[in-house]
Amino acid sequence: MKKSKRAAIMSFALVATMFLMTRCQFEAFEAMDRDVVSRALVRQDVGISINDNFADDRLVVILTAEASLRYIDKDFTPEFFPEIEHLIRIEDSTEHTAEVARMQIHAQSTGDFSLLADRVQSGMLVNIPDFRRILELRLSVNCKSYVLEAVEILSRRPEVHRAEPDFIFEIDRTYQMYSLDFLSYSDDKYCITNLHLQQTALGDSHRILVGILDDGIFGNHPALVNRVCWELSRNFFYCTCGIVRNCGADGLVGGGHGTPVAGVVANVNPNARLVSLVVYRRATLSVSRLLAAIDYATGVGIPILNLSIVARTRHDYNIPGIYYAIRNYPGLFVGIAGNHSRNIDNAIHNQGFIYPARFDLSNLITVGALNAGKNGRRGDSNYSRTHVEVFAPGTNIRTTYHRGGFMISGHTSMAAPFVAGIASLILYNQSLRGDPPSNGHELRQNIVFGLAEVIPALRNYSLSSARLTDAHVAQLRRFAGGTGTQAHPFLIGNREHLANISMFTSAYFRLVNDIAVAQWSPIWLFFGNLDGNNHKIKGLSVHEEINRNSIDNYGLVRINEGTIRNLRVSANIILNFMYTHMNPFPANAGVIAGSNFGTIENVRVSAFHDYHIVLAARQLVNSSIGGIAGRNFGHIISSRNYGTLYGHGNVGEIAGLNFGVITNSRNWDAYMLSDY
Repeated sequence: MKKSKRAAIMSFALVATMFLMTRCQFEAFEAMDRDVVSRALVRQDVGISINDNFADDRLVVILTAEASLRYIDKDFTPEFFPEIEHLIRIEDSTEHTAEVARMQIHAQSTGDFSLLADRVQSGMLVNIPDFRRILELRLSVNCKSYVLEAVEILSRRPEVHRAEPDFIFEIDRTYQMYSLDFLSYSDDKYCITNLHLQQTALGDSHRILVGILDDGIFGNHPALVNRVCWELSRNFFYCTCGIVRNCGADGLVGGGHGTPVAGVVANVNPNARLVSLVVYRRATLSVSRLLAAIDYATGVGIPILNLSIVARTRHDYNIPGIYYAIRNYPGLFVGIAGNHSRNIDNAIHNQGFIYPARFDLSNLITVGALNAGKNGRRGDSNYSRTHVEVFAPGTNIRTTYHRGGFMISGHTSMAAPFVAGIASLILYNQSLRGDPPSNGHELRQNIVFGLAEVIPALRNYSLSSARLTDAHVAQLRRFAGGTGTQAHPFLIGNREHLANISMFTSAYFRLVNDIAVAQWSPIWLFFGNLDGNNHKIKGLSVHEEINRNSIDNYGLVRINEGTIRNLRVSANIILNFMYTHMNPFPANAGVIAGSNFGTIENVRVSAFHDYHIVLAARQLVNSSIGGIAGRNFGHIISSRNYGTLYGHGNVGEIAGLNFGVITNSRNWDAYMLSDY
């Protein structure tokens, strides 16, 4: 009984002691709050106070340029900042960027850039002189006053350029959504892209990564299902491990805002590959999460980032953490002007200033929204003659809805991804041409001061007084470059470009890449000049049921009256005659042309997989089937056929029926069967 009583007394004493210790600690923090707040409120240069919204257990530190390079190989530990008593861990918010910088410095000293070959090819190299190391300091206490105390102390360190709390913003992501339509993907009215473009994108090795800094993407949407790169996507908002840079791909889906943003990029460039980088949920964004995502994008080589949200600060405080993170990033960063119908050079409704729109950075494009006619500023779009670079479509935008189906949306949130899509088209065409890719600064200059169209209605609203519209998308998607002249031919790098020959049949063209074609609709009449540049058109397939009483021609082109040269083609042409009676109107089939009246030179044709090169039904008794052309009235020079021909009628190794000139051309290991 005495033991029990003694134990009870000891237990009570222990609880009382713990209570007193907790009370003392609480009072100590209260006293520290009062002391630090009184000093923080004096800091008018940056305007930070305890009334601002920031995390109570961490802060962000930006090192000077000299210290960033001096400590380029350093793994930071709490011992580096001994004056911060409650510091328990340091996260490197430039972990990936610093690794790239280290590799570049080593390559420059040794002359061996082999480990940087992919980065040189993608243009994702860090600007070493501008590089700033950014650190996130984690504390063992939850006390906003102590965060401000640590900011004060660290600001005196010679290695520290700036120190700031990890701000948490109630973000502005307003976007118009006045109509929802849960239509099937096959409905052409609302389709982002058609099946042909989707198939083209899936097989294209030149696809450009575009990072969507948002609240996720609904990747099972029919228009996005094969466009999101899940292996690179990351969630920087939720983190079960407590270290944002190590968190995995869970929680990436959803995206009430990110899904329509992603849909706009996919609509502009079907060959873009989207990367979901989740940086906020429930309309709150912390600086540290955004820094981690931008650093990660540098590490994995994502050349374009889109952020369709803005952060507002109570004072004209430029959020140095975000500023230097974007400046460190070698790619193009696309952001929005916001939707307050105000000049963002000034405060917005006494609620603060808009960022990152107000940053002066050479790799940042801030986008305003055009009205419905695309001929002026949308009424609620923000603007600035110094901080808004360009305007883009932001009204009545059909895009993807995060629960499936499609929606009509608007505002600057939809205008920014339009520009990100255009930037990806430029990089895509550069990749097809084999040109060095543009970095973020070069892309900004190209888009804002080269591609965009100046209009008087935007003269007082943007730096360039210019807009981007669907016409610019069509221009970039039509061909990989060129103007169609002999000196500057249209450049063909994919199936869509090849099909667009039909729009300019008298122009000059040159292939810059091997092209997979699949089902092909022949170009009707070609008068121009097509230089294959010794590239290959793979899998040219023409499968048709002939049910018309007229002469018809089948091949890459139906009738050639121009010049086609230096080309390799693998093909499979199957023609079936649907009538039971004898057809007096012949069908002419050749891999290059049904009928040739021009010049075909230095061409090689072969079978596609195990298929025969040409197969025509036996009822076509008057048909002409040849490896190069069904009928030839022009010139076929130095060309070869490596395929097997089946047909009934005029079957020839080079031309089924020849009234022109064939020189130095022959069948090579091929067979002809005129009856079967």
